[in-house]
Amino acid sequence: MTERTPKGHRTHSEGSPNTAMQEVLPEFRHAKTSFLLTFYLLLYYGHGEEPVRLQNKPLPVKSNKNKRNVKKNLQWFAVYVKARFERKVLAALEQKEIECYLPLRKEVRQWSDRKKEVEEPLIRGYLFVYIDIRFYYDVLVVPGVIKFVSFDQKPAVIPEYQIDDLKIFLRDGGRHVEVTNEYVQKGQLVRVCEGPFLDAIGEIVELRGKKRILMRVRALGCVIHAELGANQIELLPPDSQQNV
Repeated sequence: MTERTPKGHRTHSEGSPNTAMQEVLPEFRHAKTSFLLTFYLLLYYGHGEEPVRLQNKPLPVKSNKNKRNVKKNLQWFAVYVKARFERKVLAALEQKEIECYLPLRKEVRQWSDRKKEVEEPLIRGYLFVYIDIRFYYDVLVVPGVIKFVSFDQKPAVIPEYQIDDLKIFLRDGGRHVEVTNEYVQKGQLVRVCEGPFLDAIGEIVELRGKKRILMRVRALGCVIHAELGANQIELLPPDSQQNV
């Protein structure tokens, strides 16, 4: 006897929804696996020809070119500040990480009941900054700063060797160092080769009956001098580049 089925219906053997799904699933699983594999390979190898591991990819390195250029352009300049503001300006500049120098010398102060050794600015009202002049405004905005010492409306550059000589003059506290605005006749250029002022370069002059070594800070219009004492010197040629 032949099995009859309702019109429009297929037997299980002809194909049911479950059978159709079973036929489709392998293809879907294959497509999903291929997509995931392709995505993983793209992440692992990137789009280039050579494999690149993302987790080991080095970070971009910032160029130090600008830093080198700024350092190359650093120069010393003199800054005029309010009276008795030298130390406050110095502290403010150091807080902003601006290199600066305040020449100090030791002095003995006499009070009614005691004596005390104190440090006072060698050149009152001035200190020196070591900057790229493009950033001069960072100095001008510091409270207490009045202006840069200038010639022809341009900040005057202080030769670096003069800053070095100032430090040498004040090496032992600068007790015998003096500053004057008086005219001093030009002397023979010398270099100290032995003694407390070792390596200092200046002029040797006779002042107030004593031989003194002298350096002229033209930007400030002053002369700094100290008694030569036991320092041994050697003469330099008149056309020396260090001649000031």
